[in-house]
Amino acid sequence: MGRGFETGMGMTRIFKCKNCDKIHLESGNILLHFVSPERLRKYLVYLDGINAEYYARLNRMKGVAKDVFLPVEGTVASIAFSLEEFEEFKNAIRNYISGDCKRPGGHVELNKFLVINPN
Repeated sequence: MGRGFETGMGMTRIFKCKNCDKIHLESGNILLHFVSPERLRKYLVYLDGINAEYYARLNRMKGVAKDVFLPVEGTVASIAFSLEEFEEFKNAIRNYISGDCKRPGGHVELNKFLVINPN
């Protein structure tokens, strides 16, 4: 069953798929797939290591609409967040890992979203 977390980007859903056994994370226009809980934990460690406030200050000077950009390896794409969205995104992952969720979420229809695979 999925767990849902309300964020500034809308509903963030994180759930383990019964069909492929991966953990799917959907938030706004983002869809990430993790092959194991350990991969999700490693991704959170990566996110926690980013000095988001520093990059937000740099990017604000450029006049862009979002503050924090996470490059998607092997592509020309980046995931863009406001500073608040970035913190909420990390907290949703943290809450999923800890089992602390605000309300249950539903299954996500995967083919409607951009698919980014960080594995």
